[in-house]
Amino acid sequence: MPDKQPTLAFEKLPSKNAEGVDINRAKIPGGWLVSGLLAKDDWTGYGITFVPDPEHSWDGASVDSGDG
Repeated sequence: MPDKQPTLAFEKLPSKNAEGVDINRAKIPGGWLVSGLLAKDDWTGYGITFVPDPEHSWDGASVDSGDG
C-alpha cells in the first residue's frame, strides 16, 4: 500500500467588495499559507504568501472588516 501523500487543506475566505477575487488559506506549521487569485476581464493574476501566526489565532478577517 503506498504511503499517504500530504495534502494542503485550503479554506475559502469570504471577501467583501472584491469581485473576481478568490482568497484561500491553509493552516501550516507556524502560520498560514495564503493564496489569492484575481480574474478580471482578460487578465488573471495569482499570488501566494506565508503569514506568520504560530498560535493560528487569525480568524480570516481583515483588521478593518467591521461594519462601522
